[in-house]
Amino acid sequence: MRIVMSSMMAALVLAITLGGCTEIVEVQGEPGARGVPGTPGEGGGVGEQGLPGEDGIECAVDPDTLTMQYEWVQAQSYRRTCWNANELEEDACQLEAKVLYESCMSMTDNQDSCMDSQDQDRIICDNTYIENDYFCDFYYAKRVNKIPLRVCGVRIFDTSSGALPIGEEGYHTMGVLDVDSDEDGISDWMEYNMGLNPCTPHSFGLCIDDADLDYDADGIPNGEDEYPICNPQNDPGEYPSDCV
Repeated sequence: MRIVMSSMMAALVLAITLGGCTEIVEVQGEPGARGVPGTPGEGGGVGEQGLPGEDGIECAVDPDTLTMQYEWVQAQSYRRTCWNANELEEDACQLEAKVLYESCMSMTDNQDSCMDSQDQDRIICDNTYIENDYFCDFYYAKRVNKIPLRVCGVRIFDTSSGALPIGEEGYHTMGVLDVDSDEDGISDWMEYNMGLNPCTPHSFGLCIDDADLDYDADGIPNGEDEYPICNPQNDPGEYPSDCV
């Protein structure tokens, strides 16, 4: 009887054990079918074009200004060279007149004749000097006129007649034209002296006006300064003698 009960107990334990395993162990199913891809979304609309940016201000130096500055320096150099050569020729001429006078005095007792001859020689020297001085100034004026005349039809000096004007005392003048071609409040001749361009009020680019510059650093803008190339701090209370 005890043997039979043991066998039944063992069978019961085995059944419970097998029943528990049946609940834990599951059979893996087959993979599911792949889903159908979704419909692609519609493309986004084109964005609006941005507003154009403001134009930049050009601050580059006007190329004509640089050319004029170069020509200005070249013309001044030519004029100084011409003047120096004329001075040397004048000195040589006067020396020759003196030598001829002394030679005359050594060979004759007629001092009046020697004096008259010397005076004539000196007059010739002076006239030659004046003539050469005129040509130095005339060709200087033509060189200065060359660039602005080509760029904007402006002359700094009056050489339209092919010669420089003659002043009240019979000597030639430079014939400076008192005009302001670019209407910036500064005469063309004064602009040339300051290295500016008389053809435009913006010699150093559109970012600044020539009239707003202060060439002589006296605190007065060029356009308001009666003598823009003369610093009153150097000659207080009076008009400086070295000003144009």
